[in-house]
Amino acid sequence: MVSSTMVKPQFTELIDQDEFSTESLYSLLIAEIAGHRGRLDITLNQYLKQAEVTRDPKVVARANRIARYMHAPKPILDTARLWVDVEPDSIEARQVLAQQLMVFGLHEEALTHVDTLLRLSANINIDELIKSASRLNHSERDKLIQMVAQLSQKHSSNAPLLLAKGMLLEMNQQNPQALQSFVQTLKLEPNFIPALIAQARLLSRLERGKEALSLLFKAVKKHPKNVRLRLVYAQQLLLAKNLKEAENQLSVAQTLSPNDEKLLFSLGMIYIKNGLSAQARPYFEQLVKTGSNASNAHYYLAAIDEGTKHLNAALAHLHQVKSGRNLVGARIQIADILDQQNKTTEAINSLTKDQTTYPQFSSIFILAHSELLTNRKRYEESYQLLKQALLTYENHPQLLYRKAMVAEKLLKLDEMEEDLLNIIESNPQNASALNALGYTLADRSKKLDEALTYIVRAYALAPNDPAIIDSMGWIHYRLNDLKKALSYLRKAYEVMPDQEIAAHLGEVLWVSGHKEEAKTVLQESLKQNPDSEILNAVMTRFQL
Repeated sequence: MVSSTMVKPQFTELIDQDEFSTESLYSLLIAEIAGHRGRLDITLNQYLKQAEVTRDPKVVARANRIARYMHAPKPILDTARLWVDVEPDSIEARQVLAQQLMVFGLHEEALTHVDTLLRLSANINIDELIKSASRLNHSERDKLIQMVAQLSQKHSSNAPLLLAKGMLLEMNQQNPQALQSFVQTLKLEPNFIPALIAQARLLSRLERGKEALSLLFKAVKKHPKNVRLRLVYAQQLLLAKNLKEAENQLSVAQTLSPNDEKLLFSLGMIYIKNGLSAQARPYFEQLVKTGSNASNAHYYLAAIDEGTKHLNAALAHLHQVKSGRNLVGARIQIADILDQQNKTTEAINSLTKDQTTYPQFSSIFILAHSELLTNRKRYEESYQLLKQALLTYENHPQLLYRKAMVAEKLLKLDEMEEDLLNIIESNPQNASALNALGYTLADRSKKLDEALTYIVRAYALAPNDPAIIDSMGWIHYRLNDLKKALSYLRKAYEVMPDQEIAAHLGEVLWVSGHKEEAKTVLQESLKQNPDSEILNAVMTRFQL
């Protein structure tokens, strides 16, 4: 499928006056003039109307291309549907429609068009399929896997489709099947770079790093000018602690594409993700000097400075983040650093001002404000803030969820339950709300059967979430099924060795008679979290 990013439409094409009514011709001329003057909103509006009125393939196609240039999702979808209707043999029309249907999560309809494209021997692009699938829950993704698998079986020689199947399987933690799909993809197309990268990354995740390195070494040797392959190879070398060879690969990548500012950013991010902040700094500083992607570069320079406790330097960088995807994160981080410096009032004032400056993100700043107060154990203030916010943002799920969590701290358990039930009523597939309600009932009430029902529902939706796995362990402990409890809690702790999970695991180990292991788990976690109330409470209860 074609990309939704495209070159700006040229507004110099001639309109054949004989093909249109006077009204349509006038409307299209207005559209063209507006396009020349940079008023693409008028251009798009006129073309959308005339696409419907004339149903002319050229007008419909032009309307769609303008919509794509303007990144207007609904007009892209509507005009793509119309385009396929008026010009069913157009591969471009069907490619655009399939991709946009995926953007809207209409996978079944999208795959019917993918099927047609494959029968026409047209290229397909799986990127949007994978992006949209990442927004699905486990069971929804399972249905999508079945649909893609059926289509892949039908078009068994299509490598991108087989790769898509593997990537979806990996998302659902079906790793052996995913690996098999990647291997089969490479049998079909041995030089298919995305499949090579997918297989290497999965091998690495499965702690088969040597196999991943071997695969990437051979791939880089075979495709020496492929920058992306070298970056993935460098990442794997860093994981293997081979810093010298990793830096060599990154250096070659930069030589291959010396003026690529996206590559500079990628190089910095590779070092950041591998905990090598000092090596990352020069790349971000270079981006700041060139002025390209400067806001994001400042954001990561701030992270580097905060990591080395240079908090004022971090603040200076964060104040330079003026736009882009990290703007909101930067504003919240400013407040967090001020709070770290015990300037809590200044931090709160900053977040309050941000609500006015960036009204489109107001609810996010309220949530950050609430979290800051909660972390300072100012629960009543946090509760009142959220209660007031919900008068403006009625039934806002994140605000309701946070209010429920704060209500629990204030022992307002009936109110907490009511808030969570409201969220679940609006969205029965909200795994976080189901889990929070189930866990609280398990921990603080005798409604254990009801608690189990909610937690099981949450687990079905998000079986890999460590917090939900922990809840599964805790409810089985409360039901006196120690064997099941230990199984879930060990799994949760393995995924995320957090202090609360450690406290739960330690308690169940102790009660189950595994006292030495319980001591080890609790003491190791306490070293990392010396002020943890939950860990200290368990240690005190068992006189450790």
